[in-house]
Amino acid sequence: MIKDVASVAREKLEEFLQEKVFLSRDVQVEKNWRKDEKKLKAYGYVSQVNYIRLYVLQVVLGLLCSY
Repeated sequence: MIKDVASVAREKLEEFLQEKVFLSRDVQVEKNWRKDEKKLKAYGYVSQVNYIRLYVLQVVLGLLCSY
């Protein structure tokens, strides 16, 4: 899934910039972050049900902002 997101991001950036772009994917995960209410609140999660959507969004934004 992360590879697919990065591929789409790369294609859109290449289209926008009109040149080849290289994106690297670096993902870091804190241990037990999904079970820690303080970490969930710090990351902006309202409930544990939404953690997947926010995580994917953070990865995509991280990929786009890293270049």
